[in-house]
Amino acid sequence: MNTDQQHTNQVCKTSDIRWDADQQQLHINLQSLLSIPATLILLGWDAGISWQIVTDYEIENYTDPFSEPPFPIEFFEHDLLSPWLATITDNITVLLKKYKGNAFGILILVNRHP
Repeated sequence: MNTDQQHTNQVCKTSDIRWDADQQQLHINLQSLLSIPATLILLGWDAGISWQIVTDYEIENYTDPFSEPPFPIEFFEHDLLSPWLATITDNITVLLKKYKGNAFGILILVNRHP
């Protein structure tokens, strides 16, 4: 992660990541991280857990808990997701680590049907 961060109005920015606390959106530039010309946007708990893939040509919204997650369960441990994970209560994130399948889908279901 780029250590040169700017914090203004609850927005955290690096060259590859942008967290907007007011909108509960984590923007991850996939071009610089994975050489994929797109941005992954994760929505936090209060915004309704989901994700989007944004390219120059389209926005794909993913709200189906049974669709393929944007990343493996191990990615939940990555520092990149820390502001987004902070929107989810600890007891839920601890339980998700027990599931090796589609933990992201389970998170969507729990978020929508508490």
